[in-house]
Amino acid sequence: MILITGSKGQLGIDLQKFLKKNSINFLAKSKKQLDITKITNNTELKKYSDIKIIINLAAYTSVDQAETDKKRCYDVNVLGTKNLIKLSNDINATLIHISTDYVFNGKSNHQYKESDKRKPINYYGYCKKLAEDHILKQCKKYYIIRTSWVFSNNKNNFINFIKSNLKHNKVSLIQDQYGNPTSTLSICDMLIKLIKFLNSSPKKKYGVYHFCNYPKTNWFEFGSYYIINVLKLKKINIIKIKGSDLNLNAKRPYKSFLNSNKLSKLLKLKKYDWRFELKKLK
Repeated sequence: MILITGSKGQLGIDLQKFLKKNSINFLAKSKKQLDITKITNNTELKKYSDIKIIINLAAYTSVDQAETDKKRCYDVNVLGTKNLIKLSNDINATLIHISTDYVFNGKSNHQYKESDKRKPINYYGYCKKLAEDHILKQCKKYYIIRTSWVFSNNKNNFINFIKSNLKHNKVSLIQDQYGNPTSTLSICDMLIKLIKFLNSSPKKKYGVYHFCNYPKTNWFEFGSYYIINVLKLKKINIIKIKGSDLNLNAKRPYKSFLNSNKLSKLLKLKKYDWRFELKKLK
């Protein structure tokens, strides 16, 4: 049995569909049904004694709001993770934890590997790093999966930002922040393969992994491709801006390219192209 936390987030919604399609038994919990910041007593632990895999999708992801709402960000992303570590250890389950490229400062010109030094430049990234640290030190069986620029047709993300601005026939997109857009559908496909790997391989190869779509790009190129090649809209005024033009609360890494070769080799994954993934969302 698999436990999913944060089941109503954009990734949780799609993962449930993939699990059902693959006839994998799971228990999906929203933040109202299971507050990971409050898993503290033995009664709660006994409810999940038959769980073999915990997929933690519960997260505080409002990057700018985290700069002022620090307690809530810490409680969900750090304290909540610590509680899931205890739960996974106590019931001997494997914890699959979704992390982020924001643990890096984005000042490197090369693709970040799993072993590269982490140096977050905003509070959200700092809390995600702390969560990773606790897993690395305390969790018996774990996979930390760092991903980046997650998009889907669900919830608040870059795709819905574009759609909401199209009614004005113009949209401003950042041209000087680079990374790897990654679709929830590709992440779900990867997670299904990871689950099957866990169920079949004697050597589990626990550790830290990266997963993203290719090729690397910036927000302007990504958004322009979606508007022109997916939505087929030719009369939208697409304006190039710099990240600094927005005066956002939180700093963003300017170059957060992830190298996914380690996980691709482990699970024999294909390279997922974000342009192809975008076309699935039409």
